[in-house]
Amino acid sequence: MAASSTLRHGATYRCSQPCNVPPCIETGSIRIIAAINDGRSKYFPDVPTMAKRGFAEAQLTPWFGIVVPAGTAPLIVDRISKAREVALATADVQQKLDIAGCKPKGAPPAQFADIIKADVTLWTKVVKDAGIAAD
Repeated sequence: MAASSTLRHGATYRCSQPCNVPPCIETGSIRIIAAINDGRSKYFPDVPTMAKRGFAEAQLTPWFGIVVPAGTAPLIVDRISKAREVALATADVQQKLDIAGCKPKGAPPAQFADIIKADVTLWTKVVKDAGIAAD
């Protein structure tokens, strides 16, 4: 939906995975103006980062993770964490993540919990400061 809205001029910006945009760039229907994370994309090395565009505070590092309900037995958490590490180490998973523009890196459960908490704190402040309310 974001892609079709962008192409119909219904959206003025969009964040997308690198694998989704080449056809749109080739036809000239969209233009990449910046990378939102802390480094340039290997797929679009000429596209500057938000910091290079003068918006260092607009840098984002998207993440994906596995969460379980609070109170899940530590043994289960450990088994899931180890299975994730094994999967991330496989060439097939690394290739698929690379195509999607993701850089696989694991974090122990406690460190991942800290990442989530930091993002909740950050985005709570952004929403509050911007006066954004849920409809």
